[in-house]
Amino acid sequence: MSFDLKLLGGDIVVDPSGDVNLVSEWELAKQQLFNSLVTPIGTNLYHEGYGSLLPYLSNNVISFSEIERDIKSSVQNTVNSLIALQKYQRNYQFLSPQETIVSINSIDVQIDSDDPRLINIYLSILNGSSEVLYESVTIRL
Repeated sequence: MSFDLKLLGGDIVVDPSGDVNLVSEWELAKQQLFNSLVTPIGTNLYHEGYGSLLPYLSNNVISFSEIERDIKSSVQNTVNSLIALQKYQRNYQFLSPQETIVSINSIDVQIDSDDPRLINIYLSILNGSSEVLYESVTIRL
C-alpha cells in the first residue's frame, strides 16, 4: 500500500497536535485523480506529461456540446495517464486494489445552474476491488 500527504486546497493538512495527515486507499486515488485533473499539463518539471488540459479550456467556444466533448476527452486522457503511472508504480511498490484505478465507467458534464462559468464533472470509476466509486470536480471557465 502506498500513501501520500493529505492536501487541502494545495496545502498539507496538519492536525491540531502538529502531526501531518496521510491519505491511502481510495482517498489517495481520489487525491491523485483530482490533482492530475487540475494540474495544467506540461507544468510539472519532472513529468511533463502529467496533468490535464482542463485548466486550458476557455468559454470561447461555439456550444456546450463542444465544451462537453473537450472536457470528456481531457478527463479520459488524464485518467488513462494516471492508470499508466499506477501500472509503472506497481513495478516498484505494492498498490492496494482500493487505490488502483482500473477504468472510467462514465463521465458526465453539467453546467452549474447558478454560475454558467462553473462546469461540474461527475466521474464513475472502477477500482481494483471492483468497486464503483463516484467523484466530482468543478472547474471554472
